[in-house]
Amino acid sequence: YLIEHLIWNLMTNAIKFTKEGGTIEISLTEENRNWCLRITDNGIGMPEYWSNHVLEEGFLYVRKGTKDEMGAGVGLAFCKEVAERHGAKLELISEDSKGTSVQFVLPNYEKIILVLDDNPGYRKQIRNILKEFEVIIWEEE
Repeated sequence: YLIEHLIWNLMTNAIKFTKEGGTIEISLTEENRNWCLRITDNGIGMPEYWSNHVLEEGFLYVRKGTKDEMGAGVGLAFCKEVAERHGAKLELISEDSKGTSVQFVLPNYEKIILVLDDNPGYRKQIRNILKEFEVIIWEEE
């Protein structure tokens, strides 16, 4: 469910920030035991500072879409968190007035580890330790 929401968010961002008549390309490939979903648009992009920091925890910006929709980067922070919880990576390249490319790289692993703890800090520590292994990490409180 969370991965579906992540994909929906990335696709709607591309639509929100690409002018009518613009181009959005979506590709899904498998490379080195990883699923690679790439969404690239030729929309309004982001200033360099934003694109370098938008995936950092707590970074917020406000930018209107091409039809005055509001964007604050919260969705991208959510996507990064979901990616990390699934042992995946989210990579973003954007250039102001030229467009954005986002790649979601999800390992195609066979092993799943369930982490159960009511302390989110402990779960984060365990997730950081386990990210070195070829496993999918599921968390529950």
